[in-house]
Amino acid sequence: AGVYIAHYARERYIYSAATRLIVRDCPMNKWSLNCSRPCIVCNHGGVCSASTGECVCPMGFIGRHCEQACPSNLLGPSCLLRCDDITNDVTCRGVQMCQTTGCRCATGWKGPNCDEACLPNTYGPDCHLRCLCHNNGTCDAQRGCICTPGWFGPSCKSRLLRHATVMMSQYELFQVNQNQEVTVECSVSGIPLPGQGEIVLIVKNEEEIYPVLNSMTSSETTSSFAILVTSFYPGPFRCKATTSAGSTSKEFNFTISELPTPRLPPFLISRSATRLVIGLNSRNYSGDGPIRKSEVWFKSAEERFYRIFESNDTMVIYPLQPATQYNIRVVLFREGGDSGEGVPGPVADVTTDYPTSAPRITLIYAIGNTTLFLQWEIPPRNELNGPVLEENDSSPNAIKFHDNVTSLITSYSFDGLTPYTSYSFQVRAYTHEGPGIYSDVIRNKTLEDGLPPPPYGARVTNVTSSGALIKWAIRGGYRITMVKLVYYHDGGIPVRLILESEEDGMVMLKMLSSLEQNTLYHLELVASNYVGDSSGNPVLNFRTLIGKVRYTNFTQNRYFTTKQIIKSFRCVFTALLQNYVIVYDVRQITSHEICHATDVECTIDYYGLITSQIFPESLVIPWENISFEDIPLGVGNFGQVVKAVVRKDGELIQTAVKMLKDGCTLEDKHDFHAELDTMVGIGYHRHVVTLVGTCEHDNVMYLCTEFAPLGSLLQFLRKSRRLENSEKTYTSLSQSQLLKFAHDITLGMTYLSEKQIIHRDLAARNILLGDGYVCKIADFGLSRGEGVYVKKTVSRLPIRWMAIESLNYNVYTTKSDVWSFGILLWEIVSLGGTPYCGMSCTELFEKLPTGYRMEKPLNCDGEVFGIMCQCWKNRPYDRPTFAQLSIALERMCDARSSRNYVNTAIFEDFKFANIDVNEEEA
Repeated sequence: AGVYIAHYARERYIYSAATRLIVRDCPMNKWSLNCSRPCIVCNHGGVCSASTGECVCPMGFIGRHCEQACPSNLLGPSCLLRCDDITNDVTCRGVQMCQTTGCRCATGWKGPNCDEACLPNTYGPDCHLRCLCHNNGTCDAQRGCICTPGWFGPSCKSRLLRHATVMMSQYELFQVNQNQEVTVECSVSGIPLPGQGEIVLIVKNEEEIYPVLNSMTSSETTSSFAILVTSFYPGPFRCKATTSAGSTSKEFNFTISELPTPRLPPFLISRSATRLVIGLNSRNYSGDGPIRKSEVWFKSAEERFYRIFESNDTMVIYPLQPATQYNIRVVLFREGGDSGEGVPGPVADVTTDYPTSAPRITLIYAIGNTTLFLQWEIPPRNELNGPVLEENDSSPNAIKFHDNVTSLITSYSFDGLTPYTSYSFQVRAYTHEGPGIYSDVIRNKTLEDGLPPPPYGARVTNVTSSGALIKWAIRGGYRITMVKLVYYHDGGIPVRLILESEEDGMVMLKMLSSLEQNTLYHLELVASNYVGDSSGNPVLNFRTLIGKVRYTNFTQNRYFTTKQIIKSFRCVFTALLQNYVIVYDVRQITSHEICHATDVECTIDYYGLITSQIFPESLVIPWENISFEDIPLGVGNFGQVVKAVVRKDGELIQTAVKMLKDGCTLEDKHDFHAELDTMVGIGYHRHVVTLVGTCEHDNVMYLCTEFAPLGSLLQFLRKSRRLENSEKTYTSLSQSQLLKFAHDITLGMTYLSEKQIIHRDLAARNILLGDGYVCKIADFGLSRGEGVYVKKTVSRLPIRWMAIESLNYNVYTTKSDVWSFGILLWEIVSLGGTPYCGMSCTELFEKLPTGYRMEKPLNCDGEVFGIMCQCWKNRPYDRPTFAQLSIALERMCDARSSRNYVNTAIFEDFKFANIDVNEEEA
């Protein structure tokens, strides 16, 4: 852009010509931010502004379309300057005005010095306009045609304005979308025909809108107007035409349509590692139709913006990343171009498959103190998505170790490791589809590089005439595999005991028995590892007592039953006779009573029970490290659960803390202690609630377990129930989610059964949901650690979940838990229904032995119901194991299976299973 001058070569600049180049931001006849709106017509060299759409008129012309010349004695931009202010001559002779669009003489004059009058039949600045006067009209050099009486218009041809009509291009019945830009055409016929700027659109507040385009035929003038219909709708509109013959107008209005919005999220039809087949649910929407097109929006959790594709009822999304969650939603469009775009529908979270299953680590062991050997198995061919390219081993620990090895290798030696350091390993296979599932984490330590230190803190306590209790501790930082305890008396043969080492830093105990009375004994403790034995070991000397019996009455202000006293002495004598090592929990007992029997000391707490819980120090949580939140999580028959934050090992852990309620019975206290004992022995498993630790404060025991943010499975299932139009039922959960719940539980129960733990209360209310909808088995208040348990006391029992042998004979085995799992599976399929709803417990006692079982739910496949029936076999040994149940459900969970095991779609005339909380508590 700029001013350009052209002249002949070697000639003076006086013989040159100049012009100014104006470069617009938009193409010709377009304006707006995105250059999408058409410009109005600009006459006499006027230029359409790219930012406003209005005409920028040249010197000497005014009007919206630059159609009018400046009146007499006026000139300049917008005709705002007066000639007599410049030359004292109202005729404007010799007056010239220049601007960026060029130089102009005043109206009625022309020539280089603007002193030549216009020739006949011409007028305007520089005399560029031509008069076409009819009906005896005369031409004026400054005003144009001056008509005789009875005639009007720029050419004196107009006598009468007839009528106006309104049309809207491409849209019928004036029905539009909100935020839609429409083009309205106003056509006017009559004599004279309206010219430029004589047809306007008037909105509700009398504001005038000018046309973006004008066209004329021999019989009518049509002006086009662009209107953006917004929420601040200014209708009704009025099309108005004004000429020298008069004016006419016509009013019209719009009907604004409601944009369509899907009611349901899209659903998964099938998937693979890199592909998703999605059903759009595009026919179930709110708002106005008809639907012109559908778009699918999707993105991964890491992406900021959606990717958009047009689709019909189904769409194949490819290629995608394996094992990645995608947010998918649908947008519907009705007529009206981009303005017909509706509101995005609900989001569906869908995850692509892993390309292959996990390898299995079969062996890991230490070679020396800097090498670990790892061996694994490649997944079966039917679980691979293409040939294996490589497998990957990596440690998720703070110390990272990463190696890639080819698919032909199934073992690897990791060298250059730190002595006596724990390493974690996972293996996964790579195919053309990408990385597969990691194997389970397996851990191992490299060997130490020196002899272990000797035990420390060794002492002898509770010496009697035939026994003594030995206490000691081992230091951390060394892999002590065993502790050798050697004791003898003068002239006697040394007795050597080999004891397996416990966790580093733990206090250990050993009860020596069958000693001779009144004898001096010498004892040495030796720590051993893979290198050798410790040196500088502690040596203890002690003398046994002379045999005697002392009787001490219980003089404290407390009453004990005969059963409790017998249990106390049984605990003591068992500890004396058995030859084993126990882990000693060093903790302060603030309120206790001491009883003496043959110089043996035992502790009886305020519950009236022998304190038999022996915990590793790592599970003991100081009271000041627990911060309770005012959030109750649940109340049971004898306990209550609240949310708390526990500080442990420098971390803040969200936990659920269980404690006994006031007024609980002795049996409740016994069950609470039994639950604590059970959880200590369970250890860690992904599908079992993990024990974070315990705390005893003011004679109250607190049980801290991991916090499950999604609550119980029972309430989660019931909240998923949906009712549409009071007639149709469906669930927000998918088949794969429901089957995964059941499969997770079988994995956890397989682990418990291998540890010979009988749960005795397996039900949906006792399954918690952690992050990622992972099921975790909880509530071990009724659990027992025997292979077969016979209940001999009376207490509250979950009748509707109990097996026949448990109801009739009070006998519980793992196969009794299998029966309960069948009831739990029925709860999952029925979305939290009450088992045997409408039947009393007495009826159950009568009907179950006769072969009565619950009916198959209507939304349940025969194969799933067959698993329930297998669990409900009369004879326990006819029921499947949890390992077998896990395999069967894992096959059903296969994402590539097209079979409909559990129907979660919308049903007509289908009612959810009944819920009766009172019956569940019976």
